[in-house]
Amino acid sequence: MLARLRKDGIAVLLPEAQPAREVARYLVLQTRLELAERRFAAAERSLQTGLQFAQHLGEQPTLIQMLIGIAIEQMMLNCVEDWIATPGSPNLYWALTALPRPLIHPRTAFAGEALFLEAMVPNLAKLRGGPLPQSEADRLLAAVFDDLKNLEPMLRTNPEPLLLESVLKKIGLAGYVLWHYATAKKEMLARGRPEKDVEAMPGAQLVFVNAVEKFLEARDSQWKWLNVPFHQQYPKLQQLENRIKEESSLNRLDLFYQIFSLTLPAYNQVMIASGRVQRRVAALRTIEAVRMYAAEHQNRLPDKLSDITAVPIPDDPWTGQPFEYRRFTEKSFFLIGPTPTGEMPSERNTLKYQITILPVP
Repeated sequence: MLARLRKDGIAVLLPEAQPAREVARYLVLQTRLELAERRFAAAERSLQTGLQFAQHLGEQPTLIQMLIGIAIEQMMLNCVEDWIATPGSPNLYWALTALPRPLIHPRTAFAGEALFLEAMVPNLAKLRGGPLPQSEADRLLAAVFDDLKNLEPMLRTNPEPLLLESVLKKIGLAGYVLWHYATAKKEMLARGRPEKDVEAMPGAQLVFVNAVEKFLEARDSQWKWLNVPFHQQYPKLQQLENRIKEESSLNRLDLFYQIFSLTLPAYNQVMIASGRVQRRVAALRTIEAVRMYAAEHQNRLPDKLSDITAVPIPDDPWTGQPFEYRRFTEKSFFLIGPTPTGEMPSERNTLKYQITILPVP
């Protein structure tokens, strides 16, 4: 996979990825049949297989594979809900607790995504390394321009005319460089580049490298949050998404930056998708803790989650606080992961279970 990424970059084809969903659907069908027949040992094996399949697929070096892995994890968690709802089913608290958190870590996919820029711009290190002779800079940048022009139809999400074609055909690469030179020079100096290097860089090299480094700064401002708990990550991701929109608007005429930055919103959404499935696993662990308590107390529910002392109760990964627990009858309760402050409730940012404990037949 890495060899394919290095060769094809963002144009890499993944014909093996989407059929994995079909395999997962068969696993879901198999698991539900086993649960309907109350064959819990067989269903356990199917759940293990499906979750391991999700992890193996999701921890590959592209965001697409990671998202498909997360989708399959969600499909198998649907089966976990079916398991919990099946009368007499064994408690899955410790099994869910044993899962890696998160099951699919974004690190591998994001590391693979870092290869895209190098594949798009094979001479990137050389261009960023320092001033080049004018003729060499012009030759390298002309090649980059042709490559990006070929890639842009795949990157665009609307049918507007090609940016590079429509604008650069009118003003040419030289006009584009002249247009952005003063701003690029100022930004490169502010970034800490030695003045003598900035002055010595040919204009095309300076403008291009500045666009690349602006993109890398924006990308890294997202990626650095990968390894902190999601409740600390999420508000920062929302702030960064707004900042990226503002910067995209400010740089709407910097066409190199615009093409590179098309990937930025996707990074946020992938991190949020990862947080969403982490929240669901934590909620299911909590439900199983309540079910364990009820089994030990003649089907009586706890008045509050803190009454459960036999096992640790996980916090909601989105808030860093316990889930909201509301008992509304002797045998029924709600478990809620609330909507983040300032957002409209939706199935993407809110979680709510309604559970009724029934006597075992």
